[in-house]
Amino acid sequence: MFAVQNYVVYFTENPNASLSEWEKIPVNGRRVVFPDLRYDWFYMFSATAVFRDGQRSPLSRALFVKTDKLEFHKQCVGQSRTIEVMDSICDRAEESETTALLKRDYASFAV
Repeated sequence: MFAVQNYVVYFTENPNASLSEWEKIPVNGRRVVFPDLRYDWFYMFSATAVFRDGQRSPLSRALFVKTDKLEFHKQCVGQSRTIEVMDSICDRAEESETTALLKRDYASFAV
């Protein structure tokens, strides 16, 4: 069994961008903060695991996410909830290389 050292999360707001144009963030653990995302906007996320021997897992299928709308309250201003991208990407019912990490109803992007 391979030991995961960390993950690399890729994200973009342009679904037509090639993977080399996506932003990427190394992630230790299962949570990551994306501080500069726009409110009420669409993004695509994908991830890969980096193993201790330097190899990487296949890239996950893209997860299409819309950020929450900005909410105004007397006490505070902010998003209504957090986007749990890594939980969505990491949660798998089956441990198989032939099973997609994420279900999807759209065509994959070109790498």
